[in-house]
Amino acid sequence: MTSKNLFSEKKVCGRIWGLMKEDIKRRIWVLALMFLVFFFALPVKLALVMENARRMEFRSYNDYEPIEKLLPEHFTAKQYEMMTAFFKREVVLDEISYGNGLMVFLFLMAAVVVGVTAFSYLHNKKKVDFYHSIPVRREVLFAVQYGDGILIPAAAYLFGCLLFTAVAAAYGVPVSEFFGSMSAAFGMNLLYYSLVYGTVTVAMMMTGNIVIGLLGTAVFFGFVPLAAGLLGAFADQFFVTSAGEFWYADSSPYLWAMQNLSPVGAYIWSAASVSDADGIKMAEVLKAAACMMAVTALSLELYRLRPSEAAGKAMAFSKSKAPVRILLVLLGGMAGGWFFWTLQSQVKWGLFGTAAGILLVHCMVEIIYHFDFKKLFAHPVQLVGCILVSVAVLFAFRYDWFGYDTYIPDAGKVKCAAVSVDRLDSWVSRGYVLKKEDGSYQWKYLEDDWLLDMMESEDVETICNIAAAGVEQLGERTQDTSVREEEGTFSRVKICYTMNSGRKVYLSLI
Repeated sequence: MTSKNLFSEKKVCGRIWGLMKEDIKRRIWVLALMFLVFFFALPVKLALVMENARRMEFRSYNDYEPIEKLLPEHFTAKQYEMMTAFFKREVVLDEISYGNGLMVFLFLMAAVVVGVTAFSYLHNKKKVDFYHSIPVRREVLFAVQYGDGILIPAAAYLFGCLLFTAVAAAYGVPVSEFFGSMSAAFGMNLLYYSLVYGTVTVAMMMTGNIVIGLLGTAVFFGFVPLAAGLLGAFADQFFVTSAGEFWYADSSPYLWAMQNLSPVGAYIWSAASVSDADGIKMAEVLKAAACMMAVTALSLELYRLRPSEAAGKAMAFSKSKAPVRILLVLLGGMAGGWFFWTLQSQVKWGLFGTAAGILLVHCMVEIIYHFDFKKLFAHPVQLVGCILVSVAVLFAFRYDWFGYDTYIPDAGKVKCAAVSVDRLDSWVSRGYVLKKEDGSYQWKYLEDDWLLDMMESEDVETICNIAAAGVEQLGERTQDTSVREEEGTFSRVKICYTMNSGRKVYLSLI
């Protein structure tokens, strides 16, 4: 009995290994491309950057100052060599550490290429019949295709890292000085690659055509950033008391959506912010890992449920057509309304842009779904509903239906507040003296809104009264600001409330 089970397990493992080898052969060009790309992106690029840095005496790593500025007046050759070694290490760390923009771009492109080729057979009727006729469960077949899609770039990346280590050693930088950074970058890049790659496979599972699959990938990548950006643009355009740049601050719901609801946005933001003092946060790693596993599970479930007859169709699941269509049409209506509003700033043009955007997107989606011009208006109820919803969104921002501009928090719910008036100290340069490592000093300017970050006034009632007076005068503002500037009365007042919960609320008054 035991021998039979062992033989069966060996047989299954051998079959899986055989499937993996056949899949690699099918995508050998992808494997070769990955190895070639990482060869040029890591060791070759390091050699080029190092040669340029040496030729320029590492000035770009020293505020474009010569190395001699960092050394004593009568320095020795050994001291110069030690300083040069330090800058070589900086070059290596810049190239291999997590946050390198080129690596992010390459892994995003790799996710699309590998994800599309992994399950491209699902879009061909003959191929899908062949693959599903193999005496292997769908879960096993999925695991082979999906797993190879992660192993291929991982192997190419590892190959590039090994050659990178050899090049770094040739320039006198031992691996011990950058192994930790390289390992962290290896893990984080592959983690976010797996998340983006899983998103691409979901798009491929939901579509029956490679071109439509690529369009679906673009939708998954860009829908949330575009929707969040448009909502932020609407708020910035119509809300008079919005603090402008604060729509893009850390507390902004629109920026939060781009960072947390888009795999591409999450990857880019993670790589861009890793240079902060905190470095890579474990909470971020766990969140990304959880999202990656959820996307993988969704992709597997879609693969199990996907009918073989879906090959060649626009969408593999008919139930997904309406939600996708409605979301895209609403986005098109918002984009059209905002575009024409920026041209004329009139309600009638905003309505025209909204209707035009909805009609264009609706018709394009119907053509893609049915490949038939006769189906342009096959769903009139949804079309009318999208127009009504988009017009409601436009009016909600234009006429401030939610009372954003008139909102004054209850003083009892505010822990402290800060107020900044432009004209009071706009002529003063605020900052502090920073002592650098070489003993020199540098003046560091504070940001324009430094006062809002540093002030913690407990006289909340007075600041709320200032805000109330400003809100009351919103309807009395005139367009001729030049007169008020001459009279010395025109200014911008910014207020920041720190609520008892710790949340910050910003208000800008003119």
